[in-house]
Amino acid sequence: MGDWLKWALVTVVQFVIGKRFYVAAGRALRNGSTNMDVLVVVGTTACYVYSVYALLYGAISGFWSPTYFETSAMLITFVLLGEYLETLATGKTSDAIKKLVELTPVPTRFCRSEMRYTTGKCGGVIGQREIDALLIQPGDVLKVPGAKVPVDGVVTWGSNHVNKSMVTGESVLVLKEVNSVVIGGTINLHGSCHDPKSN
Repeated sequence: MGDWLKWALVTVVQFVIGKRFYVAAGRALRNGSTNMDVLVVVGTTACYVYSVYALLYGAISGFWSPTYFETSAMLITFVLLGEYLETLATGKTSDAIKKLVELTPVPTRFCRSEMRYTTGKCGGVIGQREIDALLIQPGDVLKVPGAKVPVDGVVTWGSNHVNKSMVTGESVLVLKEVNSVVIGGTINLHGSCHDPKSN
């Protein structure tokens, strides 16, 4: 490809596609700081200006020096490609965080007891009320009827089948009985159990 055609094409890349770098670099310099945009502008502008000078000098004197128009265009292209890939990765991370937030347990019923247990059942129950999962304290006894298990704990009463796929990746239901450990975020599908927060 001729240097004159390269000059025409790279001018579009340098000052149209790369305009955002010049704007961002100017803003950074006005604030008295430097960033990657300034680095890109300095590097690509140096390549572009030298190449234009070498091309015009060769046309006037007949002494042709190598030009580096493609270097300028490739730098801008690679930086923009990197920013695009970063945006994609950030979007995927946001989706993953959103899915994790969806695993946040819903409010659960709180069984207030005297912390006495006979044959695995909580004795002397005063009453129960529904509370937000964020208010659960160590030692609380929670009734989890067919919902997400709000916190890690141990079953003290009842039995149920839990979907642990969010932890193990396997969708096979696991039977949880008295003294079985349950993990917060897993889903209690069948049955009901009392689960004291262990940590």
